[in-house]
Amino acid sequence: MAVNIEIKEAYVKDLIDFYVEKQRQIRIEVNNLEEQLKEISAIIMQLRQSSRSTNAEIPLIKGDEVYSEKWPWVRKIMFALRQADAPLSTKQIVDSLSEYEPEFISDRKRVVASVSSTLSVKTDEEFGRVQNDSGENAYYILNDGFENKKGFEDKKQEDYGTIIFGDGDDDLPF
Repeated sequence: MAVNIEIKEAYVKDLIDFYVEKQRQIRIEVNNLEEQLKEISAIIMQLRQSSRSTNAEIPLIKGDEVYSEKWPWVRKIMFALRQADAPLSTKQIVDSLSEYEPEFISDRKRVVASVSSTLSVKTDEEFGRVQNDSGENAYYILNDGFENKKGFEDKKQEDYGTIIFGDGDDDLPF
């Protein structure tokens, strides 16, 4: 509920000055908080990178391949899929890549969008797509042997429905 108050002309300039100063102070506070946020984010990144270098569980090498942050998205996605050795959803790919590039965690929305758009463009060309158990699209590398794994062919068949074999006569009413 708005309240209308009449202000004498002599006080309007003082009120404007007061609110302009208040606005300036709030902007200074916001800038200070943004600086603090950047400093904290930098500390978190340093801690994650130091824990990554001391954590022997995260392999930076898969076979002859050494992960590089300079790779294009297609190659990063292929690396994550090869490491998992199974079809992965977009979110799982991003989680896997975040182990190698911790800054992805702070900018997850952009990374998910980049991975998703790369998969969308490269599906049927570089990547195959199936549905995982939760109904999400899961991706695999074409011509990389995923299609030949036990159980994977059955899953692909389920995604395309049942194949109906008949004697050639079409008994369907339409």
